[in-house]
Amino acid sequence: MFYENHYISDYEMENGALSLIYHWEDLQRDLFVADVLYNSAYCMFKSENKRSRK
Repeated sequence: MFYENHYISDYEMENGALSLIYHWEDLQRDLFVADVLYNSAYCMFKSENKRSRK
């Protein structure tokens, strides 16, 4: 495969794919953590609202 006059070896292709997969796993983990934090904060906010209404 040619890319900007540079021949990419199979080794480089494999490394690129692997690093992409690792970054994707990191991204998914970060999104999951953000989602969990958001949901827990939202639940706390709702329960605080219920308490303040009494």
